Amino acid sequence: HVLASAQACFLPIPEQGKCEFNPVLFNYISTKGDPGVLSILVTREGTSMTIIDNQRDAFDAGASWGQRLFFNQHGERASLTGERQSDFVAASSARNPSVRVADQEGLNMVLLIQVPLKQKNPMRGGYMMMDACCEAAPPPNAGPARRGMEAAVIGHGKVEGPFTEVDNLAIERDENFPVRVTVQFYQATSDGKITADNLKSLAAQLDKVYANADYVGSLVTGGDTGRPTEYVGDHTEPENWWKAFWQRHYENTGQDRDDVRQIWRRIFNGT
Repeated sequence: HVLASAQACFLPIPEQGKCEFNPVLFNYISTKGDPGVLSILVTREGTSMTIIDNQRDAFDAGASWGQRLFFNQHGERASLTGERQSDFVAASSARNPSVRVADQEGLNMVLLIQVPLKQKNPMRGGYMMMDACCEAAPPPNAGPARRGMEAAVIGHGKVEGPFTEVDNLAIERDENFPVRVTVQFYQATSDGKITADNLKSLAAQLDKVYANADYVGSLVTGGDTGRPTEYVGDHTEPENWWKAFWQRHYENTGQDRDDVRQIWRRIFNGT
């Protein structure tokens, strides 16, 4: 059994353009040499895995921070790309008219699987935060910038350097905590506007994920839920837990409690 969740994600893609982006993960209990989670990134092109140690491939853009995830292209890392499905289908049909690309499913889907790992120096009660970011630059001959919303086809861009998998560490799954699977459906948009029909289509995609999932989400407010992913260990807060938490967070990020407060104020104020 796994915890499942679904997201609709939006990429700024003009006509005949592409967006380059990276999903971003931050794990509050991971440290360098002692990761708390193994991330498995799945797209239509293949599967790539890396440990989350909060030390590599940093990203900081106000509302998002953490470790960027990449596609593993034969041992080299590459950012993900998104392009409009209509453009992808047209180009694919021109190359090979016998292949019906438009009938294929999952072209706009990304699976993000988080596998908890046993740690040498564990901090009980840690949790994970996931976010996504992207930055797009249309080609000079991209044509009109305004174009409606449609599904995006996920690929990968140019290689950017060596890809890190487990960094020569001995890793082992921690079965005390559930595997988490996030299903992302990417959409292309040039103006950020969304219609009722768009929402209806996206809701159908998200509902399909939840209809096939035994257990969804991870927010527990009412005690024991009885689900098979329930944590069976001690539920009492250890003494000085928050002091240890902020110390580890500072070691991971260089951010103390006041720094984090300022970040969240900036997020909530929209600046």
